[in-house]
Amino acid sequence: MRVHFSNIKIVVFQLSLSLLVGLTGCNLLSGNDGSKDKTKSRKVAQVGESVLYEDELQGLTIPGMNPKDSVGLIKNYIDSWVKRELVLNEAREQSQVDQAEIKKKVQQFEYDLLRYSLEKQYVIEKLDTTVKKEEIETYLKSHQELLKLKENIIQGVFLKIPLASIQRDSLASIKINRLLLDKGAKRIQNLRDFCVKSAEFYHLKDSTWVALETLIASTPFMEMGNKVNLLNLSKIQPVSRQDGQYVYYLKTRDFKLVNQEAPFEFAKSRVVELILQKRKVQLIKKLEEDLLKKAQKSKKIKIY
Repeated sequence: MRVHFSNIKIVVFQLSLSLLVGLTGCNLLSGNDGSKDKTKSRKVAQVGESVLYEDELQGLTIPGMNPKDSVGLIKNYIDSWVKRELVLNEAREQSQVDQAEIKKKVQQFEYDLLRYSLEKQYVIEKLDTTVKKEEIETYLKSHQELLKLKENIIQGVFLKIPLASIQRDSLASIKINRLLLDKGAKRIQNLRDFCVKSAEFYHLKDSTWVALETLIASTPFMEMGNKVNLLNLSKIQPVSRQDGQYVYYLKTRDFKLVNQEAPFEFAKSRVVELILQKRKVQLIKKLEEDLLKKAQKSKKIKIY
């Protein structure tokens, strides 16, 4: 097996010049279908019986691209192709490589991919995504384990403020605590106005149940061993912690602990997900049954 690396380099240079002066014969920028007759396309490189043709380089570069970058991009692509083909040729020639097993896996992969595409499109077209409250309640009655919390959850406000912002204003901490303790009708709006200007991240939906550890992940709050104390304290007043870059604030409105019963709204999302998954499975089963009936009716199936 011979690979002419010197010839490859010359062709790369020639192709790049042709591309840059806009020769229509090369047509590397057009993005046309590369399925045209290869006998009409010039060879760029060859490894054993594998050939890379000029039209396979379509779309690699864009108009106005720096000439040096264009040359390098095309050369790198051809070099990568050569290395890939060398590895493939070596694998094909190795006696210990089980070609039959590889072919079997390729066929299985193609089958799985085609099946997945068909099922996905069928589900998109047929799936009813409406889940009524009564259906959720019925599901929960027969799956009580879903109501048992596996993590601490809270309703509350969480803020992540750059330390530099706090340090610029000596009254910043007082202002933030006042906003977090405010119970007025405009409390959330006032907090949002502040956060838009000053916060790196914020969670203000204190009527929504969220997992505590999801909210405080990668913050100094995680280092507190007793999270129950943190929750109890933050329900009374805002709790803050800081690291080298940020100050974090937590003010809890309500919380539920591990093994307690989950609020309906928190369990709802998980139940909806499970119900929809069950519907998907049923749809795919129906697809298989319909295809079988259709094939039997048209007498496409023969079992010997």
